[in-house]
Amino acid sequence: LAVTATRKTFGRPVTYTPRSGSPVTLRGDFQSQEQTVSVDPPVTSTVPVLDVRTADLVAAGVSPTPPDGTRQGDVVSFAVRGVTHTFDVLAVEERSPWSTVLILGRRGE
Repeated sequence: LAVTATRKTFGRPVTYTPRSGSPVTLRGDFQSQEQTVSVDPPVTSTVPVLDVRTADLVAAGVSPTPPDGTRQGDVVSFAVRGVTHTFDVLAVEERSPWSTVLILGRRGE
């Protein structure tokens, strides 16, 4: 119950469109900047991410962890203060059994 209440309070409606499928509406927590660090070679970058419930992806028929770790061609869009933002899904990371993070890239960048 607490998880559902939190998700409805802090998540925003997101339209997720798989490259080969119909759009679905999910709730997600958007972060405009998250620092990522790769080890070999050491590189630090800041990227936008969207955290969604793994169970919501599964219920929508989207594989939360594709075999190659990417969902190239998938797109997410959502409104912030009345302006619709659209992002390409660049990569997928399972952060916990309940949470999947989508690494995003602005369309056309």
